[in-house]
Amino acid sequence: MLLPGTEPVADPLVVEGIPLDPELVRVITPGQVQDLAGRSTMQKLEPSVTSDRHFLLPLPPNTDPGSPELFSFFTYDIRAGHDSGPAADPLWTTAQGRFGESLQLKGVQHPAPELACSVIVEPDDAIRIRAPYACPYVGLRRVLPNPPNTEIWIVLYARVMQADASTKRNIQIDLRRLHALRQHGGASAPLFVEGEVTWTGAEVRAALQLAGLPIDTPISVLAVELLPEPNGSFADPLGGDLGQVRILRTSPLSAVETNCCTP
Repeated sequence: MLLPGTEPVADPLVVEGIPLDPELVRVITPGQVQDLAGRSTMQKLEPSVTSDRHFLLPLPPNTDPGSPELFSFFTYDIRAGHDSGPAADPLWTTAQGRFGESLQLKGVQHPAPELACSVIVEPDDAIRIRAPYACPYVGLRRVLPNPPNTEIWIVLYARVMQADASTKRNIQIDLRRLHALRQHGGASAPLFVEGEVTWTGAEVRAALQLAGLPIDTPISVLAVELLPEPNGSFADPLGGDLGQVRILRTSPLSAVETNCCTP
């Protein structure tokens, strides 16, 4: 979905099992010390704090919530198994006897990395927003499609006080699509493709006035990245067509300090 003009990769015919010692011959003697053979070959699920039947699947090894590898789909081999047991009465088992039958789950996708949105305020109160497009992987190789196959839209909000003064609300005053920046050749390849969009100070003030708000109303921005659609993009993906689009990820709401750069 992240690579334009690319056919889906076929599933492997055989999924390799866990790398356990075959233990063709084992000599076991009474009083033998605890054997943890094979315990580190699988990740332990994280149990729920409210249920003894629900577990959380941890992220793959060597990844964190911001790793671009999480744009991929994963195949998981899930098994019931024996842990090490309590220290006072440790559980003893061989590597082959530690885990049970395999349950394979294909096409598992973790939450996508959070979208980072950079807001730059120019001296003339123009607002320039940049955000990186999702970076797909083919196997272990990073691929940078240009132009990107996803769309990033920036929503411009005005922050106002609710009528009963109990809280503040964000009101959408404008919406624009990011355009991918042209990549320049260099000694090192870029890590990702960025998009950019700009509102002039006059355009921001006009949007506030059109909404009936003072021109000094605090504003903020939100970036939303959309997955490609099979029959072309929608004209109003975050408005009338919101129920038809697929959202890949969003950025945190970022406040715009409009007076930070005024000389």
